[in-house]
Amino acid sequence: MGTDGPGSRDAQADGLRDASGPIDAKVSIDGAVACDRSIAAACAATADAGAFTFHCATTLSATTSNAYLCGRPETTVLIETCGSGHELIDTNNAGTAEYIYVYDSSGKLFAISYSIGTSVHCVAGPQEFVPPVGCNPPSLFSCATDGGHKG
Repeated sequence: MGTDGPGSRDAQADGLRDASGPIDAKVSIDGAVACDRSIAAACAATADAGAFTFHCATTLSATTSNAYLCGRPETTVLIETCGSGHELIDTNNAGTAEYIYVYDSSGKLFAISYSIGTSVHCVAGPQEFVPPVGCNPPSLFSCATDGGHKG
């Protein structure tokens, strides 16, 4: 059940993404979408190691030691600041689809969305989710020295 939503961005481009609204699931917001399941339920599922799918790092600090994220080609994983929160963008090798991990101001994983073309779908998160706005241009993600990235 895909939801047409804000425009997608190629992870190798450094433009701003179209979005509308703050990260706040406590207030009903126009344009909010319901996520398929909670973060806890989604992260309890075992990801297929060979497929391009989401891989949970439940805190922003845990992303820099996540074996999957740190093992990705350097230009396919980007990070950006969105107000007091962050987004981590994992793009497939072809640059045609991406998983966007949204972390709140405390660094806790808040939502995971999947984007392909102009279609954006919330895979996990709250019942009312609107992608953040005001994000800075993305920059290359880097892992802890022992995290696996070679750069």
